[in-house]
Amino acid sequence: MVVKCTSINPEILIWARESAGYTLEDICATIKKYNDWENGTDFPTYAELEKIANKYKRPLAIFFFPEAPKEISQKKSFRTIPEYEFDNLPPTIKFLFRKGLSMQENLKELNNNENTEYTTFTKSLGDVSDFNSKNIEQIRNLLNVSFDVQFKINNRDEMFEIWRNSFADIGIYVFKEAFKDNNVGGFCLYDEMYPIIFINNSTTKNRQIFTLFHELAHLILKGNHIDLSDRDYVDNLPNNAKKIEVICNKFAGDFLVPNSVLTNVVKGTTISERYIEQLSDKFSVSQEVIARKLLDKNLITQVAYNNIADHMKEIATKHPLNRGGNYYYNQIAYLGKRYLGLILDKYNARMITFDQAVQYVGIKANKFYDLENYYSKLVYGGAV
Repeated sequence: MVVKCTSINPEILIWARESAGYTLEDICATIKKYNDWENGTDFPTYAELEKIANKYKRPLAIFFFPEAPKEISQKKSFRTIPEYEFDNLPPTIKFLFRKGLSMQENLKELNNNENTEYTTFTKSLGDVSDFNSKNIEQIRNLLNVSFDVQFKINNRDEMFEIWRNSFADIGIYVFKEAFKDNNVGGFCLYDEMYPIIFINNSTTKNRQIFTLFHELAHLILKGNHIDLSDRDYVDNLPNNAKKIEVICNKFAGDFLVPNSVLTNVVKGTTISERYIEQLSDKFSVSQEVIARKLLDKNLITQVAYNNIADHMKEIATKHPLNRGGNYYYNQIAYLGKRYLGLILDKYNARMITFDQAVQYVGIKANKFYDLENYYSKLVYGGAV
């Protein structure tokens, strides 16, 4: 006998679907009777409800609540993109927003609602509404990464991790995920205690680094943000939001390639495509970022810049989505060594339970110890 879940509230099905970013047509295309479930004229079986919960990335128990839980409106919290752009985001991205909020709560619990590093960072900066060479230099000093280090590291993955660790040092945790959508470079979620950044691991390494600093600027300005590759949407932003976007874009370029440093590096040098490529490697940024800075200094022509920008856009379009790889190394890359290390330290010191540790990491319980072994291999050179 098939037992149906007659106790569920159809309104929760509607809420779960809409918050996950699916239209009724999307779901009815694969589940013909779904419309009847939302109308309350029929009900799913337990097995069918499990599949729906999995698709919407929601706990099964939530569908048995008497009413839908209250959540912060994602659309309203991201004021720097037009509503139509937000509505067009795929469900996978909207799920990552919810995951980001969950990570913020995890960090608060793991650190007893304290983040002295971020408090110190914000107090040192004070209120910021725009960026100039003075406060950019101050931010670099607080991150404690010199140009000697930036110029020495030619590996983009390694440079990203150096920046990532420096962000953790000031209380900002950076997570990665394969978004499976190269239109979104990443996003940030502001919080007075634990702001976080999510980076799309499927995009080029150059873009990941640039996005990191673009999102940092938004956090310093105390706002949430989504980084979209289609820059045309900026033209549709309200004036204030457009201004903020321009400010954050400029901050990322000026931080990674300051005008004064670039001037000293290129002094007396003939600018060529090959040299721009070398500068790109030196600063660990894209050739387009270098070309933009050179164009602003009238060191290259608009035509030369356009050619480089078009070439970089073509490369980004053809950049393959990340697939496969070692599961455990992927999880460490996504979570970051600092976040995962925090959990493992708390667990091994018996400050959190095994179940809590598994929940904070977000994996199945039977994979936890294998993940710990792989982490030890990476960090301490232990056996896997």
